[in-house]
Amino acid sequence: MNNYKVEITDLFSGELNYSYLTQLNVTAKSMLGAIQKVSRETDLKFRLEYSVGRENIYHSTSKLTGVVIKETEVEY
Repeated sequence: MNNYKVEITDLFSGELNYSYLTQLNVTAKSMLGAIQKVSRETDLKFRLEYSVGRENIYHSTSKLTGVVIKETEVEY
């Protein structure tokens, strides 16, 4: 299982706005599994906008909410 840091924020003109921010830590087998867990919790559907290395950015189908998912290492 991998750990992911998830930031949920609002969008302004298609860009992440960060005027409203929720941070979560999610454990899942893959990044797709992490966004599926976030989708179930928020009752929103997300689509991948772009991917850079270990970071994916998703926008909701309503284009009002954005999610940034980063793979993180376990801290002991």
